[in-house]
Amino acid sequence: MGNYLNPVSKVDQIGRRIEGGTFGALNSQLKEGEALIGLYDRCVFKCAPHLPDEREFLAFADQIGGGLRLIGYYAVDKDTAAPFMDHQSLYC
Repeated sequence: MGNYLNPVSKVDQIGRRIEGGTFGALNSQLKEGEALIGLYDRCVFKCAPHLPDEREFLAFADQIGGGLRLIGYYAVDKDTAAPFMDHQSLYC
């Protein structure tokens, strides 16, 4: 229901891995001009949604364990990521 980095393989190339268990902890690590991207595995495919706010973060966090596996969180430069962002109407 938002923007996704596509192709997913770009996350490792243009992002830096960050650690944290809450939206606030992750968001506090972002530098000016960066966006938070979650990398998830749905078994049959991976997805990398933009997590701009706590609502979107929790929408994915609530799916973990129910068929969705968290791979990690990444900080990506918004300008660098812009050409790879696709808007989709469904969660991964």
